Amino acid sequence: MAQKPPEPDAASPRQLYVACTLMLTGNELADREFAGKFKPMSAPACLFAAMNTLKLGMGQDAQDAFRFCPNGNLDFDSNAPRAMARAYLEYFESSAENLREISGLAAFVIAQKTRWPCR
Repeated sequence: MAQKPPEPDAASPRQLYVACTLMLTGNELADREFAGKFKPMSAPACLFAAMNTLKLGMGQDAQDAFRFCPNGNLDFDSNAPRAMARAYLEYFESSAENLREISGLAAFVIAQKTRWPCR
């Protein structure tokens, strides 16, 4: 029986990296690059992380620990989930060694706060 993919909110930072790569580049490239190296992960997991992070980090009900401020960023305004996925990939690639003890969703939030800090 095939192993069930992890739930998006329980994904590790590396699994979420794979999911965001799938979301941004499509299955063919990701299959070539990641084939057999990681548990199966799907592009919607990255979208799930983006939507949860938007809910936690923006608007009147945003909590300071999750708040990020992409106001006026054209890349973000034109396609927020894709912009957030790119921010996560860049953050992961520069910080992967520091992400061993946290969940993928926590790393995703940190990536957004790093890319679009509130001033």
